[in-house]
Amino acid sequence: PSLGEVKQIVLEILKEEGPMSVKELHVILSEMASDEKIRMVLEELVKEGKVKADSKEKKYFLIGVKNE
Repeated sequence: PSLGEVKQIVLEILKEEGPMSVKELHVILSEMASDEKIRMVLEELVKEGKVKADSKEKKYFLIGVKNE
């Protein structure tokens, strides 16, 4: 899949599952995307202001979505 497709999939996963690490996302997406591709997508989403990185937890989460 293209970066755009992986980006949409990552957004859906974070919306459904809540905060996740690159490693956790890679377990789900291992058939579709490399660890490096997932990192690139997450960096783009952070720059776009759609996702925030929690450096302490090493997880990424959607901005504006309340995860409990």
